[in-house]
Amino acid sequence: MTSPSPTALPALPDHVVKLIPADQWPAFCDAQTIAYSALDTTDGFMHLSTPEQMVGTANRHYTEYSFIIGLAIPTRHLVDSLKWEPAAKRNNALFPHLYAQCPTAWISHALVLRRSTDKTFMVTARIDPPFDPATDFSLF
Repeated sequence: MTSPSPTALPALPDHVVKLIPADQWPAFCDAQTIAYSALDTTDGFMHLSTPEQMVGTANRHYTEYSFIIGLAIPTRHLVDSLKWEPAAKRNNALFPHLYAQCPTAWISHALVLRRSTDKTFMVTARIDPPFDPATDFSLF
C-alpha cells in the first residue's frame, strides 16, 4: 500500500505579481517598499499571484477599477519569505504569499491591466524602470 503523495507545489515562476489600483501608482513610485493593502495587513502577509493567476485575481478583486497595475517581483528575491498556500475560494489553488516587506527596487517591470468592454481585465502594456509617477494609464 502506498501513501498518498503530498500536494505538489507549483514550479517556481520567474516572478510573482502584486496587483495595485492605478491610483496608487504615484505613491508606489515614491515609496521604498510596496505598501500592504488593507487585506494584506489584516491577513499578515502580502497577497501575490503568479502570472497565470493575475488576470483571474484582477477580475475577482478589482471590479471597481478601470486600470490596475501588476508589479512583477522576481522570485529570486523572495525565496526565504515566500510561502505557497491554498486559497479556499479559488478551488484550493496554491497562491504565493509574502511574509516580509518588498522593496520597490526589486520590481523588474510593471504590467498595465485595463478593463475591457466585456468587463474583464487584459494586459495592455509593460512598463520598465525607471517608473514615472505621472504615467497616464488612459494612453494604454
